[in-house]
Amino acid sequence: MKDFLNSIFKDRRATFLIGLAMLIGGLWLFVQNVYVSSPWHPGGINIGPFTFRSGVFVLPLLGALVWMFFRPKSKAAKVFACIGLAMIVVYVVLSVNIKLSRVPVLEWIGILFLIVVGAVMTYAGVNDIQLKIK
Repeated sequence: MKDFLNSIFKDRRATFLIGLAMLIGGLWLFVQNVYVSSPWHPGGINIGPFTFRSGVFVLPLLGALVWMFFRPKSKAAKVFACIGLAMIVVYVVLSVNIKLSRVPVLEWIGILFLIVVGAVMTYAGVNDIQLKIK
């Protein structure tokens, strides 16, 4: 068995493809055990003692778009638009709830094994690193 695995690890493409298959399979199993919900908070989002309404995050982007309309070559308007977009993305990410389902320990160990070993094998295949079992 050890010689068979070492013969597979000698071929860079086989190592990459097997590792990629293991990585995709492990990530697929992981994603199947995660629940994501996104309740839009009508009251806004709380950051410290401050409460921001959801419409507040759109105002910097709208202001930057109006600024870019009147001065198309302004770099500051483009930076302001990027900041406005980043604020919207951060708001959406902060409002998402992610929950893991109950899974037996051995299944989680198998999922993590597939992800970690698949990532190592994919990395070794891409960077032409020789893996070897002693």
